[in-house]
Amino acid sequence: MGSGKWEPDALCVNAMSIADLTIIKKPPKVLQHTYPHAMKKRKIKKPGKVQKIIKPLMPEQAEKAEIAVEGADHLYREIRIENRLEDEQGNEVKLKEGADVDVVVEADADATVPAHPTKRKPKRD
Repeated sequence: MGSGKWEPDALCVNAMSIADLTIIKKPPKVLQHTYPHAMKKRKIKKPGKVQKIIKPLMPEQAEKAEIAVEGADHLYREIRIENRLEDEQGNEVKLKEGADVDVVVEADADATVPAHPTKRKPKRD
């Protein structure tokens, strides 16, 4: 380092590390152990029910599933998503009308704040 010469090996390692962190679905155990703060997620799960399957108007459009989320505000209770899921073997499957589902909202730890800020105790001198 410090010699002013370009060192491709060091650059490649750094570039690979950044690329690995941004495109991997489940980080290798080494990364989970080394960077536990980067891997933590905050989440909530709400029950829902598939109210209806919406057929596309044009064949190139995707079929939609309308899901009623329990516990959501009245005007925002239904969400619509593409009706495309994968099973354990990676095969494409679809939701059925009337199916019970779970809706999961997940966020990185740095995208959240405490619901009830903790009060700091005064320092004693």
